[in-house]
Amino acid sequence: MFVSVGAAGGCKERESGTEHSMSNTMRLQFQLNWKLSLFSFALLPILLSLGVWQLSRAQQKQTLQESWQHQQALPALPYRGDTAFQNRRYVVSGQFVTDRYWLLENRMLDSKLGYEVLMAFRVGEHLLLVNRGWVAAGQYRQDSPQLVLPVAEQRLSGTLKQPSDSRFIEQSYQPVTQWPQRLLEVDTALMASQFGEPLAAHILLLDPDSPTALAVNWQPINMSPAKHTGYAVQWFAMALALTVLWCITNTNILMLIRRQR
Repeated sequence: MFVSVGAAGGCKERESGTEHSMSNTMRLQFQLNWKLSLFSFALLPILLSLGVWQLSRAQQKQTLQESWQHQQALPALPYRGDTAFQNRRYVVSGQFVTDRYWLLENRMLDSKLGYEVLMAFRVGEHLLLVNRGWVAAGQYRQDSPQLVLPVAEQRLSGTLKQPSDSRFIEQSYQPVTQWPQRLLEVDTALMASQFGEPLAAHILLLDPDSPTALAVNWQPINMSPAKHTGYAVQWFAMALALTVLWCITNTNILMLIRRQR
């Protein structure tokens, strides 16, 4: 009688122990993988900050695009030298300097490689750089495009813009032996030293219907706000994937999911 009772009690103890161990396995438990945790804690803030930065860039580009569109809708103003405003349309009267001009290299239009033609334009006492637009490149780099160089006085209209300065492009002064000169980006200080006279710090982008304009398709921004937003989504998705990976490798969450199934 005693044995049977003891056996029953032993069975009950084993059952309670089994239930206790099963209840433990049904709880979320942590077992830190220190190497992966340190890697995740170091990388996660970087991914999140990159996503936030891309969102801020999208907002900046959206503001710049809206400002450009607003300025384009305003009537053109007469150009008065250094008092001009950026991204505003102006009308200028003067004459091109035709014996010295520049070609901006590696400019694409409709998937075709070419140049943008920049010429100095005399407006009273000022020398203003004018971007006439795009022209196709020849078969060989040494072949300069055939251009019609306007010699008469012109009345032009276009948008005044501050040239961008890339940190990754360095252009040093070289003695000018022949024209046109080829450049990778607009550098008014370098171009003034090549030209031999002071040039205005801004540049006029000709309107498509302005006299002497070539192929014109100006873009106020080099990357759309939607593309910046897409990059932000990618950075946040990587941060989410890293968080999920950390949870899987540092907890028993997969076991809990399988048991529930």
